[in-house]
Amino acid sequence: MTHRFASLAQPEKRAYVYDSMHASSAPVSSRFRWYETYGDGMTAHSPSMPVTLEMLADYLYSLAAAMTESKELLEAAGYEVTSGIASNRDIRFGLSVVYKDGKRRWVSREERKVTASESKRHDRRYEEVAARHDGTPHGAYNVLWRDFYDGIRALGLAHSIFRYRREVEDNYFGNGAAVKLLGWANVDGERLERAFECALAVIEAHDRLSSAARGVKSYARDIAEARQPAAPDAEVA
Repeated sequence: MTHRFASLAQPEKRAYVYDSMHASSAPVSSRFRWYETYGDGMTAHSPSMPVTLEMLADYLYSLAAAMTESKELLEAAGYEVTSGIASNRDIRFGLSVVYKDGKRRWVSREERKVTASESKRHDRRYEEVAARHDGTPHGAYNVLWRDFYDGIRALGLAHSIFRYRREVEDNYFGNGAAVKLLGWANVDGERLERAFECALAVIEAHDRLSSAARGVKSYARDIAEARQPAAPDAEVA
């Protein structure tokens, strides 16, 4: 399904697209796209093209604004925005993996396991623990990253690691730390992270409201059932 929404920074020049069916490779996301409007509203005057890193902050801010107006877009784009987010459990594991000189070991993200067993050398679920696995946020990123990750997944992973360090460990690395870890040049890291946080906040708020609504509905159903008159006892023959 394709969703179109205006650019907040350049509404007179471009519009954005979230295309849930697009699957070609792209530096940021195959589903995050844009096209030229030449000031003609939302009319496309060019084929849609993948969003670049330089456009990503405006895309995410614009997406956040559009998702507040469209539940359909929110539900479509939510998975893509959050697809790189790692759980606290995964991040704790990633931070715990530390290379030890002279000791060969292998690590598996899927199994959250580190082993010295030589049998894991050729197991595709494992990779050898190396100097890049050093217990730092960058080290955790190296444990948890996967070779199929595009830009939005890489950003989500880096963001979740620094959010964990800030919120769970009370260890703050400064604004733009996730983008610095990724080594993205010519990008305003602080602005990009804030844009990602805004889009993520809309998605998480929707999830919490939906959870609350389900809880209230369940409570109301329990009350209604409790108020139903008891069935009469069967007559004894």
